[in-house]
Amino acid sequence: MHGLLIIKGRQETLLTTYFKETLATATADYQQQDLTAEQAHEFAKLATYRYALEVVQLASQANKSVDEVAEIYFSLQEVLNVAWFTAQTEQLPQQSYWDRRANNAISYELNRTLRNRP
Repeated sequence: MHGLLIIKGRQETLLTTYFKETLATATADYQQQDLTAEQAHEFAKLATYRYALEVVQLASQANKSVDEVAEIYFSLQEVLNVAWFTAQTEQLPQQSYWDRRANNAISYELNRTLRNRP
């Protein structure tokens, strides 16, 4: 839990350009649904917490500080343009059960490769 608090406290500085743009878009979308600016921003940030959990897990596995792993993790996300790969996967056809299975397999392999797990 301590690691998540570290990331939450530094969330705005750790987020890459892609995440900041996504956060801004989501915040605007929530504001159009009659949430206050503060509520919309807090609600939009929830989507980034799955990355925070991954950073904490990686830091624990590598026996490194959460700060160090978070900076590397989010920098690599931007350098490798992971957002582009993810967006491309999401745009693939999903008309059948097999399309969805293939898309899930691609997403799984991308995430597994990024984490370098067997």
